[in-house]
Amino acid sequence: MWAWRSVVGRPLNLRFASTTASGSGGGAIRVWRPVARTVKWLAAYHLLVDNVLELNLTSGPSLMPTLQCAGDWCLIDKWRHARGKGVAVGDLVVVAKPGLTDVYVLKRVIGMPGDVVLLDPTVSMNEYIKVPEGHVWIVGDNLPHSTDSRHYGPVSMGLIRGRAVAIVYPEFRWIPRGMEELHQAPVARGFVSDTSR
Repeated sequence: MWAWRSVVGRPLNLRFASTTASGSGGGAIRVWRPVARTVKWLAAYHLLVDNVLELNLTSGPSLMPTLQCAGDWCLIDKWRHARGKGVAVGDLVVVAKPGLTDVYVLKRVIGMPGDVVLLDPTVSMNEYIKVPEGHVWIVGDNLPHSTDSRHYGPVSMGLIRGRAVAIVYPEFRWIPRGMEELHQAPVARGFVSDTSR
């Protein structure tokens, strides 16, 4: 035990706990256990949000009427759909906006690699583009209010962060996979499949 003089002149007793393998040190271990537990939980949370699931608040009119302009909380599945794995036509995906990799957008996939899609149905019904390998064609359901592949071209599948699987707030509902919801979306008229493959 060490004894030092405190500011008021009384002896200040400091005890240095032993940290033996048997755990008889007591004090020091009791202090570090909660800290270690907190660090573990933060690391687990970071891994979960970065690689498995994420909750995102939507904003903007590009996916109306599927999603509200603001206030819908979407559950994003990153584990099975990162970098375009398992993504199908009609899925809502979170994509790093081309040229701005720290900005993410939620859009609908209407063209997979090799598909032929209508370039911009708001301008012409006669212009088509073939989606290159390793890319997807994404658009918003509300075409007049969406900045999407019509403006920046096909998007690399490597920019896909995940797929929206559910709306969790204000009212919980699952987001259907692929073509199940595409036929209801206004953008469905712009999709043409390439049957010559």
